[in-house]
Amino acid sequence: MKHEVPSSKQSIRSSWVPNDDLATLALDKILQQASPIFGKPKTNPTSTSPLSNWMSRYPDSTKLVHMNIPGAHDAATWNYTEATQGALKRVAALTKRPIPPAQWLQCQEVSLRTMLETGIRAFDLRFEQDATGETLVFWHGNALLSQTATVNDVLFAFYNWLEAHPSEVVFMSLMREGNDEASTAVVQRRIYDALTSRAAQRYFLRTTGLESTLGEARGKMILLRRFDLDRLDEAEANALPGIHFSPERWEDNGADFSMSCLPASHDDGRRAYISDHYAPPTKPTSTLSSNVTLKFAAIKAHLDRASSPAHPEALYWGFASGKNVLHDEAMTPRRMARGNEGVRGVNGLLKEYFQGQLQGLKEEDEEKGKRFGIVMFDFVNAGDDELIEFFLSIKTP
Repeated sequence: MKHEVPSSKQSIRSSWVPNDDLATLALDKILQQASPIFGKPKTNPTSTSPLSNWMSRYPDSTKLVHMNIPGAHDAATWNYTEATQGALKRVAALTKRPIPPAQWLQCQEVSLRTMLETGIRAFDLRFEQDATGETLVFWHGNALLSQTATVNDVLFAFYNWLEAHPSEVVFMSLMREGNDEASTAVVQRRIYDALTSRAAQRYFLRTTGLESTLGEARGKMILLRRFDLDRLDEAEANALPGIHFSPERWEDNGADFSMSCLPASHDDGRRAYISDHYAPPTKPTSTLSSNVTLKFAAIKAHLDRASSPAHPEALYWGFASGKNVLHDEAMTPRRMARGNEGVRGVNGLLKEYFQGQLQGLKEEDEEKGKRFGIVMFDFVNAGDDELIEFFLSIKTP
């Protein structure tokens, strides 16, 4: 019997879902691969959250450094539960690194997709080679967060989200979570390639972002580069867009520090003002309440500085996250952020602070509220969307 070759009208596409071309199927595959970090793909791209397009209310002329940007600290840890840690145990063991219990590593509990839909616009993500050294994936300290969701996969998921939300801007903080000198050159080349691909060139703003307006940045991402590229050619490193925060100059556990964030060839003297005081200096016998009080005092002082007229064109970046190890009472990120029975966490105190700021604003205030800059929260949107709503209401269009 003669075998018939299908004509152009009788191809294997006849078995596909109608209107699903190869590009769509390829994107669907990437989104599925990204889902352990980004979250499951939505079947309906239309969002019902009023915060999914909150930047659309602001005029194009708005300077990004004048805006209040809610963010998520260690955003990729949302799915790092005891069950996830157990599922990754065998592959993570290849690194031969000690890994603490999941409760010390999980800082969020809703997916990156859900965070985006509910207003979050800044993401703290940590990368390193996977356990086999083949590609870049996401980590928190020594903990592998997924062996399958690569940095490139997750970047494509963000690109896809921006396609559906062209009025928005995403701040992407990327930091290397490792210090293996033997692999530094390979890691730097891989992250550089990911951030200079054809897709990245389309979706990352090709400037530092310090002087950019919202109109110039809509539909794009701004890189907050917390890694060096000293193993690459200097011209390549300086050509990478975004704002550079060298880990060599980042003050560990610093409550109030500033740093230049531009290459030497472009440095105009402006600085970024940062607070990343994650571990209050308390005794091992201290209580949760005392740790929360000190952490809140540090971030409140930073917010007060950010809203002052001292440096109106500077970038302010504060971390509301916290934890304290080696204490008699477990000061995990969850307990620090959300508290427990009888103790309000940092998020609850910040919500009250933001409410107070709103009540103090006058309708005729020409500044239309107060500038706080980028603020990174732990366990954001975890049953309390009002925290972000209050934060965004302080600086109106």
